[in-house]
Amino acid sequence: MAPSRRGGGGGLSRRAALALIGGGGLLGISSTGAFDQVRGQRPFDLAVDDDNALLGIEVFTPIEINSSPATVDILELQNRFPDAELTELTISSDSTILSVESLDGLTLQPGETETVRGTISVSESGQSVVNLTVTATTETERIETTRSVEINATVAGYEPGSCPVSVNVGGDALPEQESDGSITVVDQDVADGIEAGGSVSITAIGNRPVIIGGDVEAEGSISIAANGNDTTVIIDGDVVAGGAIDISAGGNITIGGDVEADGDITITARGTGTVTVCGEVESDDGDLSISENGNNASVTINEDEDDDNGDNDDNGPPGQGQGPPGQR
Repeated sequence: MAPSRRGGGGGLSRRAALALIGGGGLLGISSTGAFDQVRGQRPFDLAVDDDNALLGIEVFTPIEINSSPATVDILELQNRFPDAELTELTISSDSTILSVESLDGLTLQPGETETVRGTISVSESGQSVVNLTVTATTETERIETTRSVEINATVAGYEPGSCPVSVNVGGDALPEQESDGSITVVDQDVADGIEAGGSVSITAIGNRPVIIGGDVEAEGSISIAANGNDTTVIIDGDVVAGGAIDISAGGNITIGGDVEADGDITITARGTGTVTVCGEVESDDGDLSISENGNNASVTINEDEDDDNGDNDDNGPPGQGQGPPGQR
């Protein structure tokens, strides 16, 4: 039941206040004098921050997680209108690390509450603040307000070079990249995969890992490079090219799936660089060349390499390059 105003002094009852709104009046309800602006079809304000608010919002903050992704309770909504149904409820997030469940079809009768859940996906431990926009409507009015939720994540980090690949891209990642032409990615995460009608180039130059959260496919060639000692490229999927594939690591490159090409495949680790392929390596019509140029350089392929032409080249020192893991 909605709380009622007590006392006289000429104060408006809740029903009278709503009648005033219906007549286009101006209403501010707040016991503290501080409230969010709520936009309606007519100019008025409704409090949503205090105990008298007609839309109750309780945010469960801070949220603590120790694994990712994690599905958790985000907030609770309550309809405090005395005789109005809340419909068209929506909650949107300003960050890709928090995905809020859809509220399509949800309605709240007077006095009803609803707990809203969301999924948090992070690639490393840390603290983030996500802003949420909450909207709801009655038959005559629309309410919109914002809330912030603090997320504290303590998650075990993925170790590059290990299989299977298990990573989550950051909140500043690009969406899935698709083009009829060529695509170039430099020091930037991609939330999903990459698909190009031309060539694809992925390069890590800086110290932050470059994470591709899906397959990399190109009708042309594909180039993947980790140029410096501290650079990292992680691909959580297959790498498939209609042309050649060139993989070159001065740092670390990990590919979670298979590497397949119609043309040549060249894999080079130099200095202290490492290349790890969790799946198979297969060249349909080209040569496969693997090189380990450095005392600490290594190329690890967790499935047997397969070159249909039978041309597997190893330019590295004896005992390195090809063969099952543990024999390099």
